[in-house]
Amino acid sequence: MKKVIVKLEFEGKDFGYMRIDKKGTFYGGGSESEAVEFELEKYSKLKEANYFKVSGTKGYLDFKATSSILFSDTPWLSVDSSSICAWKIIDNELHAILGGKDTTKAVSRSAHDSSTSALYANSPIDNNHCTVTLVDATKKSSNNEKEELKHALTV
Repeated sequence: MKKVIVKLEFEGKDFGYMRIDKKGTFYGGGSESEAVEFELEKYSKLKEANYFKVSGTKGYLDFKATSSILFSDTPWLSVDSSSICAWKIIDNELHAILGGKDTTKAVSRSAHDSSTSALYANSPIDNNHCTVTLVDATKKSSNNEKEELKHALTV
């Protein structure tokens, strides 16, 4: 299974790597050693889309329907039978995929608070989409070394 970290840019400027806090909320602005490591799991309903599993945990990258904030969600039975979204890079943006279709919601900065590094799944109307690059994980980015994930690690 391929392991990656997510490098972010916003409006052409470096926004660091995607990171996670102890509550399971995702943020930008992390260093390589703070970057959350994901395992890419194939999504059967759409070619080139993947679930982003937080490596070493039972959690997956998802967004809250009410606030659009990105968070780590755990499926009840399996990720395929859950409402957890898959993700696909479209035009250098990481788009949420549900039911085999692009939701047009992409990893984004807050449209209302430019001082926060919290990440959202915003629509094109909200704008503020980030450009993403998937980078191969390294020993430096291993989730085993992250204090904020110690409680969630299953390996």
